[in-house]
Amino acid sequence: MVQRKSNGARNKLSPEIWERVFRVTQVPLFVEDFTRVRQAVRRILADGVEDFGLWMDSHPDFVGTVLQNLVLLDVNDMAVEVSGARDKNHLIRNFQRMIVPETLNSFKEILTAIAEERPYYQGESQYRTLDGRSMFTFNRALIPEHVPGERDILVFATTDITPGISFCAMTCRDGSSTSTRWGRI
Repeated sequence: MVQRKSNGARNKLSPEIWERVFRVTQVPLFVEDFTRVRQAVRRILADGVEDFGLWMDSHPDFVGTVLQNLVLLDVNDMAVEVSGARDKNHLIRNFQRMIVPETLNSFKEILTAIAEERPYYQGESQYRTLDGRSMFTFNRALIPEHVPGERDILVFATTDITPGISFCAMTCRDGSSTSTRWGRI
């Protein structure tokens, strides 16, 4: 099993340096409190569920319900830009409006990663930006080990891959999946 450090030991950067890096990086970053999400997953596992993915398949409302427990705490300027928000507060207040049915599949993968205590998640998703555009993303997040008494904070990095998806839609007419098409480019 992969060794992970606790939230406090994981970050060796001073708060000032972390803040500067967070603000100027050209990668959209979303800081999320997923404490209640992790608690919901743990409650299900405590009931003896062994295959969490299969359990979610038979309880489709769970994913959407738990997603509402995700709290967006902070975003950087790039996240505001790609999300079509007016400013940081607009994005934080309206983040849930970006969720579309296709988003739920990637959130299901994140929940599975949490249930399996994996140290990270990566995958593709789809959102609707706050200015109404469809956005396809590649996402990666480190999933910190739970520390009793502390909030579970997740830093979610996302890359807008919509231009590549649009290119594939114009050139790949064979009905292959997005991931398969990306492999051909």
